Amino acid sequence: LILSTFWSAGAPNYPVFVGAAVAAQFIGNFTIYLLFPMVATYYAGWLVAPVRAGTDVSSLVTSLIGQAENPHPGSGDLTFSISTLFFIYAVFSLCGLLAWSSIMYFGTGLRYEVDAEEGTVTLSESEDESDDSQSMGSDSEEVPPREAIVRKSKRAYCLEGFACPRKLVLPVILATLSQVAQWGIAASLGQIGSAMADPISCHGSQGKRIYRLSLTSSMIAVPVGSLLSTTVACPRLLFNILSAIQITSAVFIADCALGLFSASADFWKSDFGGEVYIVCFAIVGGLEGYLLTMAYRYIGDAEEVPGIRRQSASRLLSLLGVLAVNPISFGLGFAIDKGSVRCRDI
Repeated sequence: LILSTFWSAGAPNYPVFVGAAVAAQFIGNFTIYLLFPMVATYYAGWLVAPVRAGTDVSSLVTSLIGQAENPHPGSGDLTFSISTLFFIYAVFSLCGLLAWSSIMYFGTGLRYEVDAEEGTVTLSESEDESDDSQSMGSDSEEVPPREAIVRKSKRAYCLEGFACPRKLVLPVILATLSQVAQWGIAASLGQIGSAMADPISCHGSQGKRIYRLSLTSSMIAVPVGSLLSTTVACPRLLFNILSAIQITSAVFIADCALGLFSASADFWKSDFGGEVYIVCFAIVGGLEGYLLTMAYRYIGDAEEVPGIRRQSASRLLSLLGVLAVNPISFGLGFAIDKGSVRCRDI
C-alpha cells in the first residue's frame, strides 16, 4: 500500500522503493529460516507442502501480473499504472495474510490439542520426548544435576540447533542439491547456455527463443512441482530417482553453457538439442519445487522424531540452501562479469 502511493517519491533515487525491496528480502528470508522450520515442527507434514507451494505460486502470479502490466519492456507502454500494480500486489499479500490467519485461528494441521478454556496444550507421545530425555531414560544411569550441566556445557550448542536425524539426512542433502541445480546452475548459466544453443551466433533469434521458453517453462514448473507434492507423500526410492534426473538435467545445462563435453556442441546447436535444453530447464525447475517441498514434508511427517529434532533438521535444510547455493551463484556471476564464462561463437 505504501508503494502504491509513494513508489516514485525521491526520484531518481527512489528511497521508498529501495526500502521496500530491502524489507521484502528480509521477509523472504524469514519465511525460509523461521516459517518453514516452525511449520515442520508444530504442524502436520501435509501442511508444509501448500505453505511452500504458496511462495512459488505467488512468485508466478506476481510475475504474470507484472508481465501483463508491461507486455513490451522498454517501449514505455503500460497496460495500467505502476501504482495500480502495487495495489494489486498488496491485495494479493492480504489474501495470503488472511489464509495464514485462518490456519492459526482454526489450528489447521496443528500437532497439539489446545484447550482454550483451560489454557492447556496436550502433546502427542512423540512430542513429549526430546533427544535428551530419550538418552536419559529409565534404563540409563541417573546422572547428577551438576554432572549433567558439565556434560551439556561441552556440547556445541549452535551445532545442536542444526542436528539432523539419520533418517532425514539423505532427503536434506538431495533437497539442497535440488536448489544448487536450480538456483546455482540453471539460473546462473541459463542465458549463456541458450545462446550457445543458437546455430548461427550468440545473439541469434533462435537462442533468444530458447531462453524465453526455458525461463517461462521453469517459472511454471516450480509452483507446479510444489503443488504436486501436496497430493501424496513420495516414496523414498522415487524421491532419489527424481533427484538423479534433476542433477543429470543440470549437468546437461552446464555442458551446453560451459562446453564440458566438446563432442556434444553440435548436438546442442541442432533443433532437437534446443528442445532438449528447454525440457532440461523445465525439469530442473519443476523438480526443485517438488523435491524441496517433499523434503520439508518428510521432516514434518516424521512423527517418531522428536519435535526439537524436526525443527533442527528443517533449520539445517534452510541454512544449506544458502550456504550451498550462494557461493556457486557468486562464483559463476563473478566469472560471467569478468568474461571468463560467456557465449563463444563456434
